[in-house]
Amino acid sequence: MKGKEVLHSAYKAAGTIAKDKVFWFCMIAAAAVLMIGTKSSFLYPLNDWVDSNCFYTMGKAMVHGKVLYRDLYEQKGPLLYMLHAIGYLISPGSFTGVYLIESVCGGLFLYSAHRILKPYCGWASIAVLPILGALVYSAPSLSYGDSAEEFCVPMYALCMMVSFLSLREDRPVSKWGCFLAGAMGACVLWIKYTMLGFFVGWFIVPALMVLFKGQRKKFFEMILWVLLGVFAASLPILLYFTVHGALGDLFKVYFYDNMTLYADVEINEAQTFMQKLRSIYDEAYNSTVRTFKRNVQYSRLTILGALWILLFEKWKVKIHLLITFFFTCLTVYGGGRGYVYYGFILAAFSMFGFIPICGMCELTTILAKKCMPKVKLRAAVKKVAGWTCAAVIVMVSVFVTYRLSGNTYMFEYEKEDMPQYQFAEIINQKEDATLLNYGFLDGGFYTTTGIVPNCRFFCYLNIPLSDVMDTQREFIREGKVDFVVTRSYKLNAKNYECIAKASMFFDTKVYDYYLHRLIEE
Repeated sequence: MKGKEVLHSAYKAAGTIAKDKVFWFCMIAAAAVLMIGTKSSFLYPLNDWVDSNCFYTMGKAMVHGKVLYRDLYEQKGPLLYMLHAIGYLISPGSFTGVYLIESVCGGLFLYSAHRILKPYCGWASIAVLPILGALVYSAPSLSYGDSAEEFCVPMYALCMMVSFLSLREDRPVSKWGCFLAGAMGACVLWIKYTMLGFFVGWFIVPALMVLFKGQRKKFFEMILWVLLGVFAASLPILLYFTVHGALGDLFKVYFYDNMTLYADVEINEAQTFMQKLRSIYDEAYNSTVRTFKRNVQYSRLTILGALWILLFEKWKVKIHLLITFFFTCLTVYGGGRGYVYYGFILAAFSMFGFIPICGMCELTTILAKKCMPKVKLRAAVKKVAGWTCAAVIVMVSVFVTYRLSGNTYMFEYEKEDMPQYQFAEIINQKEDATLLNYGFLDGGFYTTTGIVPNCRFFCYLNIPLSDVMDTQREFIREGKVDFVVTRSYKLNAKNYECIAKASMFFDTKVYDYYLHRLIEE
């Protein structure tokens, strides 16, 4: 199959999916569940998570002509900021656009789960999708919503859809499947590269399968198509930085600084190579266990699915799942940091837990048909009954999400209750105002004011880089911004006066925020 044929095959597959009613059902179910699960939803006054606001500020700045990393400094990958730039274009000043992107990602995850479950479960693979969404998107590791991990979950799921269907049918992964995996791997690379271990594990068993069959040509074709996928997804990003003369900034900030400044695992230089590997493994193992204990909604499903596959599936499928999961955990947690939201990427494996559950549903249906007399229903009645059941399941899933999510406390707040909007009302009275978020991660004040930062280090970052606070102090000392926001303390500077104070609950405690204005001579 030539390149044009592969592209034609991909186009045809996309068209088939677009016509699939289940695909659109997945999109609706994901949007309904995430309407409650993520603070990016239009039901919330603001997504007040500092990480989300960092991403949103970077995306907004990109839309307004700033160059990523060169003009503004942040630690995640450029594709994540580009997604937020799209979100900003959809709804400037709010996270509604981001919520829509999250919903699409959630829909792709659920649709991939359906394609994996369908050979096992039949009709039940559709019925459980909203419940799967509710359990996953109400888990503590979703955090506030809008994490890098959340955008990568569907990329894992799509790749597992390709590999599991191939391995169960004893056929090699198609060229289109390899191309898709390469493209998804590149997307993860440019969102958060520490999650790339999944793709290493994903490739091992399909590659060994063709090698053991003596198909060397097929093996090299697989590598070629994976690389073509990587190239296709990476080209727009590399072109962006090349055109702006910022390739050096990309590699310096995103790769070098993250690798040298952000890792936190304790490794003694006197250790042998094997001892260092053991330290990384221990860190990954302990963090994975903590993640499973925190997120019972999907960890129990993951364990149940793994047990079913280990007991009843083919050896190649068993090994494929174990190796992929192992490499995922190793690279996600091997660096030594283990924030709660890191664990959300493991939710991609939870869909397998519905294989035995859906199998029981299918068995119940078969027994019911045999025991009950045949009842003939009109097609219209069946259609109404089907859509009614679907609507009920979605509503139940929304209720489950509401009961389990840790974010719903924020429904009690209006925009007027939040420091971000209170300060924005004051700041926006000055035309072309400038602002600095001083000494803490982006608190959302750039978001509500619509201001694009004029300081490269527009907020404090969780890395030991002296330039961050040195630059921020210089901006205050020289009065380069009209307003400064601090958290937990007032600014000690002679050229700024504190003009407002507001309090807000965030991340287990109440914080005081202070707004300072430049004293004009």
